[in-house]
Amino acid sequence: MSEYEKQKRQKMITLTVLLALSVLFGILSLFLGRYPKAGFTSPVLFYTDSVA
Repeated sequence: MSEYEKQKRQKMITLTVLLALSVLFGILSLFLGRYPKAGFTSPVLFYTDSVA
């Protein structure tokens, strides 16, 4: 395996990890926003939830 291929693979792994993390944080913030009891209160989301 050449040096270029190694670097390319490393870049792919890094991108995949970053993507996975951002998705995870998105889900987490959604979850915490919908359930204020979790500690991180999101008043706007909670308000729209209670009104809807």
